[in-house]
Amino acid sequence: MRNINKIALRILLILCILILYEKAVRFAYEPYRASNIYMSKELKENQGSIDTLFCGTSTTNRGFSPQIWDSGMNGNSFNIATAGQRLSDTYTLLVQETKKNPVERVFLGVSPRMMIAEEIYVLGSAKSYDLLDGVGMKLKYLFQNHTLEEMLYLAYYPVRVDSYGELSEVKKNIAYKNSSEFKDNINPNNKYAGKGFLISNKEYGGKIYEHIEQIKTSWSANMVNAREEESLYRLIEYCKEQEIEIILVYPPVTGKQIKSYGDVSEIHEYYNSIAEKYNIQFWDFLYYQNLMEEYGNDKFKDVRHLNRKGGEQFTQKITDIYQEYQDGKDIKQYFLETCPYYQSNTPRE
Repeated sequence: MRNINKIALRILLILCILILYEKAVRFAYEPYRASNIYMSKELKENQGSIDTLFCGTSTTNRGFSPQIWDSGMNGNSFNIATAGQRLSDTYTLLVQETKKNPVERVFLGVSPRMMIAEEIYVLGSAKSYDLLDGVGMKLKYLFQNHTLEEMLYLAYYPVRVDSYGELSEVKKNIAYKNSSEFKDNINPNNKYAGKGFLISNKEYGGKIYEHIEQIKTSWSANMVNAREEESLYRLIEYCKEQEIEIILVYPPVTGKQIKSYGDVSEIHEYYNSIAEKYNIQFWDFLYYQNLMEEYGNDKFKDVRHLNRKGGEQFTQKITDIYQEYQDGKDIKQYFLETCPYYQSNTPRE
């Protein structure tokens, strides 16, 4: 019995040392500009009052401004989207936040790219994992489709550090994390606007398209990852069970991105069929009537991510459309039967 007690005591001591080491390394090496640090604090500060969630990947992360929505709707929203976020991650975060907040509606930004991805983007999983705030929820998340190596990477921060020799960054991290600004949750990163909204003032300088030929698609429903599809169904069903309104949204992208897909009607039909199956709304901004006029290259930071100007304008448009939808007005007027880039006849070379 004494030997067992000694072994147990030693194991406990080792665990305590590992935990303390993990906390010390995270404090010293996790960049003080990392948005997840501030998102976690903000989620806790807003706990009990969030009525609207914006969920999805990086296109949602940069496309939905809670500040614009809250101003127009007089509510309290939060953007819990992160880069490379799988739908199973979205589901886990959604469940966590709906258990702590009176969530009435969810805008799920769809991502055709993630729907056909086979490999797990572990950096994206890390962002989702860091937003979980309960031991039980974190353990459950770790055991969902993660290898032992991935589980270690997610759960133990020292494994994530690539170089322990960057002492200048360590000094900056420690200095700022001991400052009053950090305690007041002020993020010095000018790329983070708060409540999960990432921004950029960069304007995409790629080719401008006024017409795109509708050719063979490079994206097909046959390519969809079964795990992601099942997670999408599960997420929608959860919202309906909880009587939470859910709206699928495909944020606008550049003409260059549309051209890369060949024929975006395949994408539209895929998500539209799911929306019809569950009797929910799907607002496809690739079919938005003023896509070309309102979302030119100046509204994007790259081929598929909106910049700050674009994200705020897009959120205002979503707010306006939603208000009309709630008032029982016909919002079909905002969307065409096809992508407007296919209707134009004046290509620019």
